[in-house]
Amino acid sequence: MTMVTPASHPKALIAVLAACLVLPLAAALTPATGNASAHSPDVNDIILSINESFIEDSIAAIQAFGPHPTGSEACTRVRDYLTQRLEAWGLEVYLHGWSRRSYQGQNIVATWPGIHAELPPVVVSAHYDSAPGSPGADDDGSGVASVLAAARALREYSFNRTVAFVLFSGEEQGTLGSLSYVHDLYHQGKQVAGVINLDGIGHTETESGGRNVIVYEEPASAWLADAMEEVASDHYQQVRLGLKRLPNTGYSDHNSFLTYGYGALQVEEYEYNHWFHTANDTLDYVNVTYVTHIARLTAGTLARVAHQNWRTPEVTIAVPRHDVLYVFGRELLPLDRGTVLALGPLDMVAEASADTASVTFYLDGEAVAVDEEPPFSWTCRRTLLWDHQMVAEARDAQGNVAVAQVDLGLSLY
Repeated sequence: MTMVTPASHPKALIAVLAACLVLPLAAALTPATGNASAHSPDVNDIILSINESFIEDSIAAIQAFGPHPTGSEACTRVRDYLTQRLEAWGLEVYLHGWSRRSYQGQNIVATWPGIHAELPPVVVSAHYDSAPGSPGADDDGSGVASVLAAARALREYSFNRTVAFVLFSGEEQGTLGSLSYVHDLYHQGKQVAGVINLDGIGHTETESGGRNVIVYEEPASAWLADAMEEVASDHYQQVRLGLKRLPNTGYSDHNSFLTYGYGALQVEEYEYNHWFHTANDTLDYVNVTYVTHIARLTAGTLARVAHQNWRTPEVTIAVPRHDVLYVFGRELLPLDRGTVLALGPLDMVAEASADTASVTFYLDGEAVAVDEEPPFSWTCRRTLLWDHQMVAEARDAQGNVAVAQVDLGLSLY
């Protein structure tokens, strides 16, 4: 987890949140074949298959490598260890190389192919690098252990959608690995259904802290938080968690996805861990039961979204595009980091599924137009400079709603 004190939450990186509901994912995330040998999933069985001993052993194994910041030999050894485990379970694994600023690294991408390759996959992520000098048991050994637990549990079943398990490096340097990954995905024009990012999910101070978990969301990912909340309710005896849902202010790899239009969530421990980024970030200060409950909740949500009749969003924002400076509606200069800047009027175009009855457009929370015929569009004639949020809300004849958003301007993270 990128370090932020609980009192001030200083913003540390320049980034732009430009969020729409459909985001690219590498071709490996949409394989052509499914898993005929696996059987139909039972969410409760998946949840119960995740136990404390697996979580504890996985965190201990990562901690045993010692501090493993990006670029270190220890980080390479952690990468190899995690890759071998995922491959041993029969997942398709590849390494995504990246280079930003003075750093280089590799992200681990493991997939469990779905029955219907044409459906956008669902993703769970964490980061496997640690802060310098820290063994990283909670930040983010807890998240990595939970991703491993979900992969081990879900690979026993077949799902309609592909499930991707992605482990990033470069998070502690400013989410460099995930930013590079999602940049590549976006410019390849791929799609995903949604993302759950786990970062720092192991520390508790009080009994109340062990019964709650924070979920940071955006309008584009509220449907995924709904799915998680329903799993927490339906399987409370196995999960024993309440969700504290908050507007996104989290500082982790989920922001890279949001920047390029992903509907992404950040899952985080309820109480602040004062041992973050220190030599004391060890299992001694990790509540293994708490991590296990969050891992169960995550795996159950993945199973529901990947297979059951949960409606995923079916609207995207085609214009404005990411990594572009617009001047009076025309693309003037290429940008980076998902940035969208605009000077003067700007067209907004939403692409929605065939059953869409109407699209309502919002600017900074205010409904400004309704379009009932494709192509769904609206021209903003106000002067747009820095921080603005544009939202497209698609509605079908049955009243189902999907939301896409794009944030304009520069935001410090």
